[in-house]
Amino acid sequence: MSTHYSVIRFVPDPIRGEYMNVGVLAADESGAKCHFINSWRTIDAFGSEKVPYLKEFARELQSLCQENGGLLIPSSEPMNAEVLAKLVTSWTSFIQFSDVRFSMLSIEGALEELAPIFLREAPPAKSRPRDKRAAVRIAREALQTALLNWNAQDQFSLSTEQVITGKVADHQFDLTLVNHAPRICLSGLSLELKTADQIRGDIDRISYKMLDTRIENPGFGLAVVSVGEDQSTEHWNMLKRMCSNLEAELIGEDETSNWAESRVKGLMLA
Repeated sequence: MSTHYSVIRFVPDPIRGEYMNVGVLAADESGAKCHFINSWRTIDAFGSEKVPYLKEFARELQSLCQENGGLLIPSSEPMNAEVLAKLVTSWTSFIQFSDVRFSMLSIEGALEELAPIFLREAPPAKSRPRDKRAAVRIAREALQTALLNWNAQDQFSLSTEQVITGKVADHQFDLTLVNHAPRICLSGLSLELKTADQIRGDIDRISYKMLDTRIENPGFGLAVVSVGEDQSTEHWNMLKRMCSNLEAELIGEDETSNWAESRVKGLMLA
């Protein structure tokens, strides 16, 4: 059974005639299937008010094709090669179709072969390594949510400027939960951004700050929120030993919400 196909194009400005291929629609006598680009990042970059309508069209067309007998256009005809030929001449707006072409492959085979040819996917966005600010932001959002859940916004505040007096020096932690006095002094740490030596240096600096604070303030809560690396690495194990020795809490980013809820609950019920 032969397959007919058409390339679906997004034409943001039909007058200028510029377009981008966004999908392939293939049909035979039994029905139709379609394939659209996996990422809409390049299309979104156009900033056109037409983009949401394009995405909705893609969703609706995929839904109709999955039904394999749905109507592609207001008609009693099923989705097949004949309907496809009529369709490509009926669209003249910002969604357009190429002339119908022929393939000896099945629908599935045609889409598998044609999609890489006609659809140029945007390269995946490169994720940037996060610094300690990401850890602090995660901790802040988690604590703010916990305070809201316990209706404790008026009793506690979050400070980045609280000065903590240690045995040897004064210290400012990345984030401090305060209720008349400091309750939790938190340091943020990223294991993503730097070299191994730089990460060890960050751990040493946090360790000194917490040790000096712990000697002078044995009742303060101390915590480190870390982003990056799994919990089986050398750096994570180093952090675990440090926090254990200083009676401090070590929190991975995925644990932050539960930790914040538990700590605020404990402070409210104390």
